[in-house]
Amino acid sequence: MKTINELQDEVIEEFSDFDDWMDKYQLLIDLGNEQEPLDEKYKTEQNLIDGCQSRVWLQADMEDGNVVFQAESDALIVKGIIALLIKVVSGHTPDEILKQWLIICYVGNQCFCVFLIVHIPNHVKELHSPEWPVVCGA
Repeated sequence: MKTINELQDEVIEEFSDFDDWMDKYQLLIDLGNEQEPLDEKYKTEQNLIDGCQSRVWLQADMEDGNVVFQAESDALIVKGIIALLIKVVSGHTPDEILKQWLIICYVGNQCFCVFLIVHIPNHVKELHSPEWPVVCGA
């Protein structure tokens, strides 16, 4: 499996192929549309992320020692952003995710929605190691 850094680099490279922001937005929309829909059983108040005009549900589970994220949004661009975050962090160990989170937060402040940036490490900590400090806020 590729590292979080390698996956981040792939995302950056994929977007740097486009000069026009409309093309970048279209790529986000396409990525969001390719994502599997979130099972209705996960669309709960507990999984609903506050702080955005769109509705976003984030589900995190442990599978074989790795955190697996699933998510969905009712907004096209946000759905694409979710697909990017899942591509980069899903399937990694909690320690890998939390150790790399500061880098992801920097990228996030440039091009991702901050409300997801705050909630992903909290989900990881709940699943694995509640003693980890919150890196990006709560």
